[in-house]
Amino acid sequence: MRKQERQQICELLESAGFNAPDPQKLKHDPEELDRFIIDLHTLLAQSRSLLFSVRLADLTKEPQPTNIPGTSTSHPNWRTRLSVTLENMDELPLVQDVTDTLRRVRPKSY
Repeated sequence: MRKQERQQICELLESAGFNAPDPQKLKHDPEELDRFIIDLHTLLAQSRSLLFSVRLADLTKEPQPTNIPGTSTSHPNWRTRLSVTLENMDELPLVQDVTDTLRRVRPKSY
């Protein structure tokens, strides 16, 4: 299922004029994964939606899911921690690249 979803997202990027990566390389090439994340956020930020958000776990590239439905005893997902503290988040190059992109694509217009 994930493999098919990655393929579909890459096709969406390609149809929007981005140089989409080979979906198979995303798992093994950190630079391709970063470019993919930036391009996808760029595409989404170009939408006319008034509301846009970024999932921090995507920017820290968490290896394990951070938001799994469950109960307080079966999977207390509010306890899941990111691998990077909020204080250190802005030191990540990917965070800087995505925020720079969002500032450029979605400037304040109010």
